[in-house]
Amino acid sequence: MNKILLDNELIANLNIEEDSILYINNNDTLNINITINDNKKLIIHEYNERSKKYNIKIKQYNNTEFVYNHSYLSKDSYELNIDIKLCGNCSKNKINIHGVNDGGNSNIYVNGNVLKDTEDNELYENIKIMNINGGKVEIRPNMFIDTKNVIANHSASVTNIDKDYLFYLNSKGIDNEDGAKLIIDGFLNKKNLIEGGE
Repeated sequence: MNKILLDNELIANLNIEEDSILYINNNDTLNINITINDNKKLIIHEYNERSKKYNIKIKQYNNTEFVYNHSYLSKDSYELNIDIKLCGNCSKNKINIHGVNDGGNSNIYVNGNVLKDTEDNELYENIKIMNINGGKVEIRPNMFIDTKNVIANHSASVTNIDKDYLFYLNSKGIDNEDGAKLIIDGFLNKKNLIEGGE
């Protein structure tokens, strides 16, 4: 399995012909078109603390698997656009997004397309954003399904720092500021993403 670590700016067309894992850390911009060929798997782990715009297009063919674990912390403006096309049969696609919007604006758009006459595909979109300090969040987990033989689920949630968690940490001698940092770090799970956990 190929392992690739990317930093800085990424504008690319990737044609996946071997099982691969891609690590992306703090890119300024990301414009990427990914084609996953028959019987191949791609996993992307990404962590970002920069406020930028991301555009990702994924096209999957037969018996493929794509997992995208995206985690971000933004204090300004953050936009993530993902467009998925399941063109073949027996493929799986899982999008996992965890973000902390700290007083900024986050716009998360995920369009999952399962094309006509395809069979036995799975499409999952899981988006969880923690919104703190008066920020604004817009999430659109869209699914466009043009076939009957598919498993497709999406979820989106926006939350704040749980006061019960803070109370518990306070009871252990941790103040609100340090407690909030612990909760945010746990929510983002950035250590797992950076070090390549799956």
